[in-house]
Amino acid sequence: PIKRIDVPSIEDMLRVDTRVMEAQVYVDAHQKLIIDVEQRRPIARVINSRNDQFYMDRNGRYIQISDHRAVRVPVVTGYVESLKAGESLASKPRLKEALSILHLIRKDEFLTALIEQIHVESTHRIILIPKVGDERIILDHLDHLDHKLKNLKRFYKELARSNSWKKYKEIDISYRQQVAAREFVTP
Repeated sequence: PIKRIDVPSIEDMLRVDTRVMEAQVYVDAHQKLIIDVEQRRPIARVINSRNDQFYMDRNGRYIQISDHRAVRVPVVTGYVESLKAGESLASKPRLKEALSILHLIRKDEFLTALIEQIHVESTHRIILIPKVGDERIILDHLDHLDHKLKNLKRFYKELARSNSWKKYKEIDISYRQQVAAREFVTP
């Protein structure tokens, strides 16, 4: 019977799952059990240097990894902090930086299509890794990040015009007013 269903327990069980943002469970006027679930949407998968793995949503909240399927989102790797369910990013500066970068990338269709991975080195230098090509995009700090990403877009448009996609090993956008590129050395 519908009266024997423990609605609050079902709701609590759903809310414990980190993939669930909001859950409402109730019995409607027709005596039907209604379960309304809003799912968290991951924007990045994190795999840190200790091999801790989890997803983060747009607010920097922890989402557990599912054993059943992977979500196609950019990957954050390297020397970033671990995050657990319910923890805040307040004391996790590397994860906060990665989230800031992800927010700016997601606002731009070109950058979303370009960037596949954000890697944080032990020195805290940030490397952006594109989906296509062998180059590495160097980003030492986040000051004026929006301007640096605009410069990067202009640089890639120039690469497209000159058809020199495989020419560069590194593209350094660490400085606000310039893009420095280092070519591959061929023997």
